[in-house]
Amino acid sequence: MIGDVTQAAERAVASGATVAELDDLARQAGELDLTQPGPAEASTAEERARLAVLLDFLGLRAPAARLLVPVERDGAAQVAGLRNIEGMLAARHGEYERAIGLFTQALGQAPNGSALRTKILANRRLRGGTRGPGRHPLDAHRQASRRLHRQLTGGGLRRG
Repeated sequence: MIGDVTQAAERAVASGATVAELDDLARQAGELDLTQPGPAEASTAEERARLAVLLDFLGLRAPAARLLVPVERDGAAQVAGLRNIEGMLAARHGEYERAIGLFTQALGQAPNGSALRTKILANRRLRGGTRGPGRHPLDAHRQASRRLHRQLTGGGLRRG
């Protein structure tokens, strides 16, 4: 089921959506049973994070935030990944102090020496106010938004 909602969100990002379509998408995301262990509804942390980013991009912040809440089956690395995404979305909305706190939480759960740990450190630096000359904290967000838009409109993202 999460795959169907993700596909609908990808279509909405790529070609726009009406208010009614966005409401329906928010309803569908809200109906996902994230704790269900069965294969029909089970979703990985990565699938939930992907859908959360798409929903946030569409302005559906509450359904996006719900998807980033860890569930019982998530391991420490998955929780760290979810906190990292949540921090990036907080920074996207100008909530830099909150973002730094989320990145710090993520670092505490990410395995030492992992690629995830490196990504979290990079995000914390880019969004945490420790910027080099001429760097604005939103530069990374603007670049990421452009990349996401190019991928979605150019067919770069997998479907289904």
